[in-house]
Amino acid sequence: MARHIGYLKITYGLPRPRLLYGNRRGLRLAVSSLRSSENPKATSPPSRSHNQLVALGVSCVRQTFPSQSLTQTLRLRLKAHSHTTADTQGKRAEMKYVLVTGGVVSGLGKGVTASSIGVVLKACGLRVTSIKIDPYLNTDAGTMSPFEHGEVFVLDDGGEVDLDLGNYERFLDLTLTRDNNITTGKIYQSVLEKERRGDYLGKTVQVVPHITDAIKNWIEAVAVIPVDGKEGPADVCVIELGGTVGDIESMPFIEALRQLSFSVGKIDFVYGFN
Repeated sequence: MARHIGYLKITYGLPRPRLLYGNRRGLRLAVSSLRSSENPKATSPPSRSHNQLVALGVSCVRQTFPSQSLTQTLRLRLKAHSHTTADTQGKRAEMKYVLVTGGVVSGLGKGVTASSIGVVLKACGLRVTSIKIDPYLNTDAGTMSPFEHGEVFVLDDGGEVDLDLGNYERFLDLTLTRDNNITTGKIYQSVLEKERRGDYLGKTVQVVPHITDAIKNWIEAVAVIPVDGKEGPADVCVIELGGTVGDIESMPFIEALRQLSFSVGKIDFVYGFN
């Protein structure tokens, strides 16, 4: 029995864990880890020119999900690590994004799903950061009633944010900031401040492109901020889009994420539907 969640495939009842990867011609069984240095016996990864979709490694899935009766199959489209001169000189790979969204019903546990995906990626040796998007017009959750949106989680920098960021910190051992929580209120406030300063040079400020560009710029800027106590940006950014896809206030974020997926490329952007 298999249940598909977008690009995530959870398979039950198989005798041993499997991790699949593939290209446009179909899926293949993964036999090598993402980083050949962690598995000396693994076959050297293909070059970037082959545009392969590389597996995260079977061993990490076994470590994370040891049960033999429950197989978790995670399919992520990640770029291959190549042995080029540029890489040996320390050139960093592009940031990879995993977007977790829901359907028309809210409160399905997208935060736990996003945190669990981050745990799997971290078990594979990747550095992970996370961003929570709340489409409501409030600047933050500090003035909201707990009956309205659940308990408020207070970050180390004093930011009052959605409780899902508390899940991210506990699951992934991160220290997030208030900028890791994006709300419609923050985006509009930022855009209006730029308009008052004259940054748009007298142009008509619109949802597209100005609001969507502000969302994309915010995501790309926050994604490279280290939150795990190490230097340098993370490898993967897990983004959770709160609310439901039918909410009118979610539309600018959906459009911005659609544009972001095209700008970074399909190889570096993965959708997960809860």
